[in-house]
Amino acid sequence: MASSAENIRWNLTDLFSAADDPQIENTLADCHARAEAFAKRVRPLMQNPQTLGAEDLHGALIELESIYEALGRVESYAGLLYAADTANPVHQDLEQKIEQRSTEVRNLVLFFELEG
Repeated sequence: MASSAENIRWNLTDLFSAADDPQIENTLADCHARAEAFAKRVRPLMQNPQTLGAEDLHGALIELESIYEALGRVESYAGLLYAADTANPVHQDLEQKIEQRSTEVRNLVLFFELEG
């Protein structure tokens, strides 16, 4: 018996146009640069609580949310492509690349959760 979802395909073009969409790399590079800037700006404030004001904390949370949202779009896209066709080497490579790059970005901002 065939599954009723057998011929259903997700339309992921709202996220990215294809597995080789240059915007994927642009998003990853932007997230990495923003995470580095976040760490450079926020880590010193976190290490000295007297300098960490409510506005600083609010701004940090907004920036962190924005970084995570962009990463989430890339991760979701890669994960859904891979889930739709796990045998496709392009999807496998993209999923692995996104996982590695996402981990790099998350490691840059991990201090915020650990020190907060």
